[in-house]
Amino acid sequence: MNNRWYKANFTNKADQGLVADEITGENVAVVYKSENTNLIASAPEMYELLERLYEQIGEDLIDNTIDIMSRYNYELLHTEIGKVLNIENK
Repeated sequence: MNNRWYKANFTNKADQGLVADEITGENVAVVYKSENTNLIASAPEMYELLERLYEQIGEDLIDNTIDIMSRYNYELLHTEIGKVLNIENK
């Protein structure tokens, strides 16, 4: 993945957040509820994981198998969602 977004330091009187690109330093988004900033910042990683999971599940359906890679991708996705929602991975 070429882009790495992160929650930037952003102080204001309104309850807003800022997402920036680590490589270019450009602002990606202003988030109008700061509690949602981590969700927006993690979008590229979550999308990449969803793509991998989708591809693996599709292969498993064709092969009629469930393998360790599917479980691994599922756990990665579960972990990323947990980070965004501040939930411990169980």
